[in-house]
Amino acid sequence: MERIESSPSVRLLWLCLMLVPSLQFAADAITEDWTSRLIPLPQKISIGEIYAFSSDQIAIRPPDTQNAQMRAALDLLRPFAQGAQGFEIALVLTSDKKKCPARVRKSLARVPHNDQAYAIEPIVNSGKFAGLLLAANEPLGLLYAARTLHQLLAIPQPGQRIKVPAVSILDWPDLEERGEWGWNLPHDCYSIAALKMNEIEIHSTLGFTLDGSPSAALDKNLVSEWHRLGIKVVPIIRHLEQLANTGLFTYHPEVAAVPEPGKKLSADEQPGVCFSNPRSIELIAGWMKQLLDYDHVKDINGWLAESPAPCFCDRCRGQNTYELQTRSLIRAFALAGKDHPESRLRILLSQASYQDNGNVLAALTPETRVTYYSGQTTYDSSHEPMIYPLLESFSRAGHWLGVYPQLTNSWRTVFPFTGPHFIKARMTEFIDKGLHSFSGYATPANCYYDFNIAACAEWSWNSRGRSVRQFSEAYALRIGLKQPGLFAEWADLIGQVGWNLAGSRVVESLIFACGGQVFVDGFIKDGVLFSKDKPLEFGTGMLKEYADQTRLEADIVTAERAMQLAVQADARRTRKSSSRP
Repeated sequence: MERIESSPSVRLLWLCLMLVPSLQFAADAITEDWTSRLIPLPQKISIGEIYAFSSDQIAIRPPDTQNAQMRAALDLLRPFAQGAQGFEIALVLTSDKKKCPARVRKSLARVPHNDQAYAIEPIVNSGKFAGLLLAANEPLGLLYAARTLHQLLAIPQPGQRIKVPAVSILDWPDLEERGEWGWNLPHDCYSIAALKMNEIEIHSTLGFTLDGSPSAALDKNLVSEWHRLGIKVVPIIRHLEQLANTGLFTYHPEVAAVPEPGKKLSADEQPGVCFSNPRSIELIAGWMKQLLDYDHVKDINGWLAESPAPCFCDRCRGQNTYELQTRSLIRAFALAGKDHPESRLRILLSQASYQDNGNVLAALTPETRVTYYSGQTTYDSSHEPMIYPLLESFSRAGHWLGVYPQLTNSWRTVFPFTGPHFIKARMTEFIDKGLHSFSGYATPANCYYDFNIAACAEWSWNSRGRSVRQFSEAYALRIGLKQPGLFAEWADLIGQVGWNLAGSRVVESLIFACGGQVFVDGFIKDGVLFSKDKPLEFGTGMLKEYADQTRLEADIVTAERAMQLAVQADARRTRKSSSRP
């Protein structure tokens, strides 16, 4: 074969061609450096040149019309923009066709969940970078745009200039609703709002006035504040077998369920409710109507009973308990929602309804929404998929489905669990199976699980954006850790071990065992966890996630490596601290 010598010009051309990917890698590195500040990661983002301004050289151009969410967006941006003119941060709605370019309107119209979508792009005047345009279809989208820019730009120290990238973003969430339920949310709402989580489900105060009229209350100021933050509030009608706790039978003994013939209630046992009694429907409707009358409340979630509590009157006998409860909630909501045609009812399934969920789904009206909960199968951190075939088919048929997953090691105990692989798998499953909502459970407060909450925000917004390590490093930067790469490596290792332990319910089982109890199929029962007659076995119980000894030993090795990284990080931190004057 004849060898062809290349001329200098050919070699120079070859060198130029080799520089093309090098330049691309450099651009990618710049983009990655800036986007590491953002949680969640936007769907589409690119970073151009970087400029520097003092805050008095930056001005805000607000939208022509404002509401509470737009004002919240402006509040986020004011620390960067103290000037009256100069470099502009302009906020516009796509409905303003004079100020919002047609191509931006077209892009925002095409993306999923476009009521939450937003765009950020450079404003160029006469070839000069003159500002940033923040555009959205709705005020909530503008708030999200402001949150992204607030994360992207560092709040300057006195006399410090602000570095501003020529950034282009088109962004939207993969999952419509991303939130939590629980008692911790009045103080955790700000941290989840900052992560673009947008839904809270919380108990309403249900009771009766002295004349027996139903009374339902929410904190009006909190509801207004949550709306300002971009959070949808969904009040809860508690588990239906627990309505006695509202004073129901004190004022309305006629709606009490007829007990099973021959069975006596214990001294501390409350009866269930007769859902064939029209008065029961009217009273629940009274609560629902008062909740819907609050500003910004559009949905209500009625919780099915966690224990059967059937009624044995002539009208109820022979009917499926959970189907009857479902029809009753739907009838009550129809009465309550007459003046609120845009409102929606959600019905929460339970571990007690699990075997009857097919009957529940069959009893629904097309507009009724369903949230999946079960003490055994959604308060679960195993590797098992959460959305089982019945509900997956329901969702894929176009019905609205949400879920109440635990985001922690256990629903009942507080124990460390840095679980990026676990959270990523959960959020990806929910999105892939067509769910509309997740309302996570993180008792008693988010501060114990800050990493997992941030991971939920990340992968429910953009499920295929970052890897486990990339997210973990971004999280470390967000909270100010000095060695984010080391933390990311540690999280990648310990997250897999922690998932196996959480999935096997190790900590939860040991704590229950101290009280002579076991947790079986969603219920707490008296029992022994293990003994000589009941030894531990691989693949079951506390070793559920471990098929054999080899798998367990491998996790021990991984945990030891993670411990070495933690010691290494601590040693570096200690050396740096001791070197300070």
